[in-house]
Amino acid sequence: MTSARITISILCAAAVLGAAPTSAPAQPLSRKEIEQALRYEKHPDPVFARVDPESLRKSIEIVAGRSYAVFGYNTPSVIVRLPATDNSAYAKVDFPEAKPLGKDGKVLPHEIEKGLYDSDSHSTQIRFVAPGRKNLVPLVRATGRVTVRYPIAVHTTAVRASPQAADLGLAIDGPYVTYSEKALGLPEAAAFTGIEPLRAYDASGRRLERYDGFQKTEFKNEVSKRTVAFWGPVASVRFDTVDSWSELEIPFDLPAAPMRPAGREGIGP
Repeated sequence: MTSARITISILCAAAVLGAAPTSAPAQPLSRKEIEQALRYEKHPDPVFARVDPESLRKSIEIVAGRSYAVFGYNTPSVIVRLPATDNSAYAKVDFPEAKPLGKDGKVLPHEIEKGLYDSDSHSTQIRFVAPGRKNLVPLVRATGRVTVRYPIAVHTTAVRASPQAADLGLAIDGPYVTYSEKALGLPEAAAFTGIEPLRAYDASGRRLERYDGFQKTEFKNEVSKRTVAFWGPVASVRFDTVDSWSELEIPFDLPAAPMRPAGREGIGP
């Protein structure tokens, strides 16, 4: 006798946190509706490189910065620039003991805000935010450490709907792809980059866009299987695995970046 637990997530773009419910949640589209939509991914496929672990440290740059966003303009930050390759979207970066120091060398009151990974500059950052966000943290220096777990070798496997897919724990059924998360060992990509560790393609080889309105996770005999959907019939999938990681720690002691001029709010560097 086996037991199974299934969780189905329905994501509705119209749902807004804090909004009063006015109707029943939207239902996911039918299989036929998804297959006939044929939406293609606009982001190009990721391109990975073999990164030399000996030169990795030299290719990582840590600099002080200032936010150019309209809200929080000139908020001080520490930016980590990673190697200019799509491997960097799978990197894990942390900032232990990061702190802003005042003129007297003492730690200033602050909160740390983690920024999103920027795929254009291959960088991530933290920002020092004043409690209450009424003023800027008047730091003179920022100190701490950066730890990086970096995928120096990423391998992509291409699989068509076939017995080979089943051997890998994959099942392709129209627009749906079911896979064992543990068996594939997919890395976690940074959000909003267009890089997905599992990608689907139609019979012509064009990459299909993910349908975010459906997701199912099933736990059976202590094994987790996830089902996702794509906008069109899936003929093949490609998935990434990390063959080798490199871990390093880099201390930093940075003078504060100069204040950006007034009137440049919302204008990038």
